[in-house]
Amino acid sequence: MKIDIEILAGIVSNASFRQLCMSKLMPDCFAGEARAAFIGLKDMYEKREPIDNMTSFIKLKPTVDLELLTEITASNYLPKPTSWDTIILAKIEEYIRRDVTIYAEDLRFNANELDVFELINDMKDRVGSLENVITPTKEKELKDIIKETTDEIIKAGKADGIVGVQTGFRDLDKIFHGLKSGELIVVGGRPGMGKTTFATELARKATQNGADTLFFTMEMGEKELMKRVLSAESMVEHDNLISGMLSSYEWDQINTASGKILNSKLKIYNKGGINEMELATVCRKQAQEGKLDLVIVDYLQLMSCSDPKKEVNLNMKAGYLSNFLKALAMELEVPIIVLSQLSRAPEIRGGDCRPIPSDLRDSGSIEQDANSIWFIYRPIFYGIQETEDGIDTRNYMELIIAKNRRGRTGSIPFDCHLKYMRLNDYGN
Repeated sequence: MKIDIEILAGIVSNASFRQLCMSKLMPDCFAGEARAAFIGLKDMYEKREPIDNMTSFIKLKPTVDLELLTEITASNYLPKPTSWDTIILAKIEEYIRRDVTIYAEDLRFNANELDVFELINDMKDRVGSLENVITPTKEKELKDIIKETTDEIIKAGKADGIVGVQTGFRDLDKIFHGLKSGELIVVGGRPGMGKTTFATELARKATQNGADTLFFTMEMGEKELMKRVLSAESMVEHDNLISGMLSSYEWDQINTASGKILNSKLKIYNKGGINEMELATVCRKQAQEGKLDLVIVDYLQLMSCSDPKKEVNLNMKAGYLSNFLKALAMELEVPIIVLSQLSRAPEIRGGDCRPIPSDLRDSGSIEQDANSIWFIYRPIFYGIQETEDGIDTRNYMELIIAKNRRGRTGSIPFDCHLKYMRLNDYGN
């Protein structure tokens, strides 16, 4: 009963926890008075009625035992965010074990009376229903799917072909038509290639196009990250920002850039080694407030797992985290861009050292989970002075589209000005 009280009290006192529970739990997960309380709260949630201690007490009083009702509404108890998924999973497991026990008893008495094919079908149906408790399916009528699809096509036509979050990079938007909700995009690169610069430029340009962007930084502090954004926006050299040796003109540029960034929809979350549950909690809160269009994570290998067992080896950890981020992107219906380190394989292969998907560090499952895989590649890093087309590589960067479930692959060139931490469309 303790776990029931924890969950029900959490539903009453916290909107983010409530949203998570309503998406994953169903009335049959509870029994007795706790079931009645959950049904009442779910009804209030679906009707978009306010849910707080006082309102819940009044609404549930006719159907729920007073002692239980007092326990779940008299305090503002809330499980720690890092344990939310653990508590909900424990409740689901408790329900499944209870259901299986009851079903096993029924089978013991009815197995000899049922036709063998009826028995097999009945068992399949039961297993299917239990699987659906763990991973609920969202079934839609074909007419609804068709309507949503045609609406998306019409919307894209009105927005010059952009379906999702506009990146602000001409050639990138031509290929992807915007970053689509529910997708996991992995951006890989060797150290020093400019992964973070690319990520901050995506964030800067996406917010300029109206996207509420949440940037998780684990490798550098928020002030260092902001210096990069300010340098790109103001076209003041990054080294000058670090040293503080700025002219009056440069200070004017910085002040103007600061005003633009201040009015943008960029949010920076800085915590080294953030685990997946903490990250999900921040994202869910932003999504519930209607302020989340794009998530950027810098970077995968610096994240930790809430369950230490998931960190037994690097492959298991990376695979679990990439799968979690993919599921989170689908749940919140936003694109998630996650940066990832690459192994030393490009250097070992030699030649032009272009990366390939198998170079993704620590796990092949990253490649499987990602909707798209992009690589940051700078030929000058490997001493290549010119491209095959004779382009000077000193201020040249390529974004290699190695995987794209939505269409074309290939390379996109950029003018790369790292002294300003800035990227431009090639030739602009």
